[in-house]
Amino acid sequence: MQRQVFHTGHLNFFTIELTTHSGNTVEYEVYFEIVRDAGKGLKMVVASAFPRDPARVQNRPARRPMKLALILHNVQVGKPIKLPLRTGRRH
Repeated sequence: MQRQVFHTGHLNFFTIELTTHSGNTVEYEVYFEIVRDAGKGLKMVVASAFPRDPARVQNRPARRPMKLALILHNVQVGKPIKLPLRTGRRH
């Protein structure tokens, strides 16, 4: 719930790092969207997931990260998700 994710500028989001079962952090890109289920639950729909290209490791998104919990809450209550501000960094 505390994971930071990035808005792609379209309808989905992505996270850059994952923690393995052994506790190691791995650079991995996971592109996903959160949708309401037919019931009252939420679903995470993964569009793609792959190891981060070593040539792009220093290439970070230009927008500020968002908390996954905020995205989940907004989707659950039907509130739009605003595009976060730019960080000032170039990529």
